[in-house]
Amino acid sequence: MGELVYGLSERFTPFVKNGQTVDIWNEDGGTNSEYTYKNVPFYLTSNGYGVLVNSPDNVSFAVASHQVTRVQFSVPGRSLDYYLFAGPTPKDVLEQYTALSGRPALPPEWSFGLWLTTSFVTNYDEESIMDALDRMAALGTPVDVFHFDCFWMKEQT
Repeated sequence: MGELVYGLSERFTPFVKNGQTVDIWNEDGGTNSEYTYKNVPFYLTSNGYGVLVNSPDNVSFAVASHQVTRVQFSVPGRSLDYYLFAGPTPKDVLEQYTALSGRPALPPEWSFGLWLTTSFVTNYDEESIMDALDRMAALGTPVDVFHFDCFWMKEQT
């Protein structure tokens, strides 16, 4: 099997990037488009290396698409700055990458707990939410986060 390419941040496309053209530019296009708002021009391969294109501009990646054995990338202008991170393991690559880019703090403990959400529920009120939380408590299931989602911006009638 050939080399697989992963990464290029938040994408609403297949996890393995082979065969894709990916443009890194922050734009809120929703989940029905290839536009995203969490872009980092960094990828990792199954052959044990990673690449970061160091540019704040639009970076375009052709991932094993035109030439099936290559990843090609380009930026506007006449210069290109990039970093190569050698493995041999993905963990080694990520250690090097985060040593350069910065390492995030450990999230708070509650963020690893059970989350409930109103996701895709359009009709809810305080009473129905409290009933759901009371049922969870009665079942002995701790809820660490209740997240009001999706329709929080919808106009209430």
